[in-house]
Amino acid sequence: MPCVTALLLESAQWGSQGLALDEGPRERFVKWWFDEAQNAASSGGEDGGCLRIGGGPTPVQGDMQAECALVAAGHCCGDGDPYANEATLAVRNIAAQWLLLLQIGNGKKGGMGWAGGGQVYLWMRRDELRARRFDRARLALQCC
Repeated sequence: MPCVTALLLESAQWGSQGLALDEGPRERFVKWWFDEAQNAASSGGEDGGCLRIGGGPTPVQGDMQAECALVAAGHCCGDGDPYANEATLAVRNIAAQWLLLLQIGNGKKGGMGWAGGGQVYLWMRRDELRARRFDRARLALQCC
């Protein structure tokens, strides 16, 4: 079932486009995001095992674009330091180049189960996708 995915507030696109929401609109957006079941699942909220091809992800633990950019540049993201380090700012600033190719979630329909009710995401940089360099794609697993 096709669905529209909202741009996550913590995604790289917000920063790269200079977008920001004041506190009131931000709180309303966050409330809408978490209150509307279809924002985090497919089939109108009935299947938490969301399958997406392209579009925006429904993350379990937060945005992955900066993580993909940092890992591809050789940084370890396990302790969170690269996200705040000034030395990685240039890498984080190009995180919006990473696109979601595929998201596969837990679900009876797909017959797949990931750790802790998680989801698997396949990401790739836009220029590498154009060049069909699929060997440069990054796989991310997020779980509850």
